Amino acid sequence: MSLPVIALEPFFGGSHRQFLLGLKAHADLDLRILPMSPHHWKWRMHGAAQHYADLFRREAIPPGVVLASDFVHLAALRGLIPSPERWSWLLYFHENQLTYPFRQQRKRDLAFAHMNIQSALAAERVYFNSSFHQTDFLRAIPAFYGHFADYRPKDAARRILEKAAVLPLGLELRRYDTVLAACAGRGAGIVLWNQRWEHDKNPELFFRTLFQLADDGVPFQLIVCGERFEEYPEIFDTARRRLARHTLHWGYVKEWRRYAELLQGSDIVVSTARHEFFGVSALEALYCRCYPLFPKRLVYPEYIPGDRRRQNLYTSDRDLYRKLKFALTRIAETRSIHFRDVAASFDWTRMAPLWREALGGPG
Repeated sequence: MSLPVIALEPFFGGSHRQFLLGLKAHADLDLRILPMSPHHWKWRMHGAAQHYADLFRREAIPPGVVLASDFVHLAALRGLIPSPERWSWLLYFHENQLTYPFRQQRKRDLAFAHMNIQSALAAERVYFNSSFHQTDFLRAIPAFYGHFADYRPKDAARRILEKAAVLPLGLELRRYDTVLAACAGRGAGIVLWNQRWEHDKNPELFFRTLFQLADDGVPFQLIVCGERFEEYPEIFDTARRRLARHTLHWGYVKEWRRYAELLQGSDIVVSTARHEFFGVSALEALYCRCYPLFPKRLVYPEYIPGDRRRQNLYTSDRDLYRKLKFALTRIAETRSIHFRDVAASFDWTRMAPLWREALGGPG
């Protein structure tokens, strides 16, 4: 019989929430989720360890496996709990504060980066959601310790690597099979934006490329969805006006089925992201047979087969324009190329056994 798994998530929202609910639904584990609301992330990183230490004492949490997200300062938590050896301590990196990019050029708060490093050192096992993420984090550690005046740790990255592994998120992808396309295969090619409306996704480059295509008379249609917040980049308002005649849909969709229809009806998904450790929206679009145009960096090369990287990964702004124009002007051929099988490997039917094994569940 497997030990109980206690999932600690100080930021229980978005992909963090979807992951834990999917894990509970699919992995056949004795899993208890201890969530905190997804607000004030800095205070979560400062305060979650004390909150959970108090909770462990108050509720007499039984011995088992602790799965903590990167928002938990795990070193502090283990120090605050009596007899921490009663639990196995696992840390999961959805993102990290050592290499996560800022919207503006400003001095990084090194305290949060150090919390992530210390948490990884304190964990018994460390999991990253992609190979890129693991490499990116570990490579940045020596430079981080270069900020220390003296007594710089020499082998932190090596110590973490020895207990680290890549374990991607499981995704609810098969449900897309129940939804028919809303507008696929009709007229000009349909370009999709289904990412968050935030600066780290670099919407300026995406829309600048479409402006140029429109000015050059290249036919295309446009779907813009993805999550929007109260404050978002001004380029979205500019693009809504300038690309109105190309637009089939504009705006965040709360209803999942409508979102699925939009993805199933799109032809080309473009990412211009400056940051991506995993890429849920990209994989959802790939599963729905969208033709990808992704940057040749970050996590994206992991999702494109080697023999297609020259065609589907771009290396510059100009290269994105050239590749998108090529795909749109040969739209029938573009619609015949997809990487659905790559995305399908992240469905919970494939990932649940891997997570069950990692967390000590039944085979």
